[in-house]
Amino acid sequence: MKDIFSKVVEKLVSVQVNIIITVCMVVALIVAGLFKMDMVVAMVVIRVLFCLINFIIASFVMGTGKRPLFLLCIYLGIMCSLLYQVWTLCNYVWAGDDNGMHVISALSNISFFLFLFTASYGALDSLADDRTKRFRKYRITALLASILVTILWMFGINSENAVSTCIVGGAITILTYIVIKHIFIPDVENGFVVTLKNYYIVLLLLIVERLAELMIADMDISQYYTSILRFIGSGLQIWIFPLAYRGTKKWISM
Repeated sequence: MKDIFSKVVEKLVSVQVNIIITVCMVVALIVAGLFKMDMVVAMVVIRVLFCLINFIIASFVMGTGKRPLFLLCIYLGIMCSLLYQVWTLCNYVWAGDDNGMHVISALSNISFFLFLFTASYGALDSLADDRTKRFRKYRITALLASILVTILWMFGINSENAVSTCIVGGAITILTYIVIKHIFIPDVENGFVVTLKNYYIVLLLLIVERLAELMIADMDISQYYTSILRFIGSGLQIWIFPLAYRGTKKWISM
C-alpha cells in the first residue's frame, strides 16, 4: 500500500501532470471566451478552481508521509493563497470588483509570501550561504534587487491602499532577497542549491507578477488587466509545490 501511495505522489507532482493542469486552466479560459462569458468573472472562478486543485494535491502529498519543514511552510503558504482566491471571489460576488487592494486580502497575501520566505530562511539559507566574504557579492546583489523591488511597489501607493500595499510589498521585498540570492549563488557540495533552482525561478516570476499588480494599483486601469495578472500568478503557483517537492526529494536522497 505504501508503494502505491508513493507512485501516486510521484505522478501528482510530475512535470507532465502540471503541464496538463496548466493547459486545462488556459483552455477553461478560452472556452469561457467562446461562450461569451464575462472574462473577469471567468478568470476569478478559474483561479479559485485551480488553486483548489493545487491545494488538494499538496494536501494529499503532505498526508502520505512525514515531510520536511521546508515543504510544510510552502504548503501553508499555498493554503493562504487559496484563502485569498476565495476571498476575491466573494468580493467579486458582493461588490463586482476584482481590482481592489483590501487589508483582508493583503493579510492572506503577506502570509503566502512570508511562508515562502520562512521555508528558505534559516537553516536552509545557511547551507547555501555561510556568510563568508566569498558570497558577499551575492548578498549585495540580492539586497540591491530587494531595494529596487521596494522602490517599484512604492509607486503603487495611494491614500486608499497605502496600508495593504505596504504590507504586501514588504513581504515581497524580503522574499526577493532570498530568491535572488538562491538563484545566483554557486552550488554547494553535492549539488544542494541546484535542486531548487527551478523552484526559485518560478518564485521570481511570481514576484514580478505581484509587483506589476501593485504598481498599476494607483493607475486608472480596467480591472480586466488586474484579473489577467492574477490569473497568470495563479498559473505560476500551480508549479510551486511540485518543484519544491521534487527538489527536496533530490536533496534528501544525496
